[in-house]
Amino acid sequence: PSRAGALLEALAKHVLYIHGQIPGPYDALAAEALGPSGPAPGRCRKASRRRTMLRRTRKLVASFDLLFGALPRALAAVQPPGSAHGGSPPLVAALVLGGSLASPRAVFLVRGHAGPTAAAPSAAELRGLQRRLVRELVRVCGDLASLRLGLCRLHLLLQAPRAAPLPSPFRPRPALRLKLRRAHACFVELGAPPAEAGSASLDE
Repeated sequence: PSRAGALLEALAKHVLYIHGQIPGPYDALAAEALGPSGPAPGRCRKASRRRTMLRRTRKLVASFDLLFGALPRALAAVQPPGSAHGGSPPLVAALVLGGSLASPRAVFLVRGHAGPTAAAPSAAELRGLQRRLVRELVRVCGDLASLRLGLCRLHLLLQAPRAAPLPSPFRPRPALRLKLRRAHACFVELGAPPAEAGSASLDE
């Protein structure tokens, strides 16, 4: 789960930035949110705007940190141990940008393939995997970067058994069907098969 979680997190951060949903790279915004509060209280319009932007940045970072923090536990619930023998289906996830799930504008479909159980990757290995994934996305799905979506909601979906004990903020949506007819889609493979047209592949 740590590898898949780190890659999904990197994908979400890249999608948020490249499609104009946040004003800068996510990690830079997170560092700003954790930094000093900024200028002292005053009636200057510029100072007031700065305080408003900082409050919004902190609220956004707090919500995504909650999501990213729960992601490894959600993935562990979706794919319990024992997948090394091929008994578990592949991980299926989706990052959806749009006004709502009923009307997505851009969809990044992710499939991860179970492999032999390995030791948990180091922080440096995870950063390397994240960089490779972003490079592959730029190479294969670069055309989507030109989309002008306006402000959207980002939804992170995981395909899970009905009885999977998903942690908050994940919620079961058993009747959900994604309507992709009018959406722009990119297919991302985490693991085994070679890349196909319209998909990015990353061997874990």
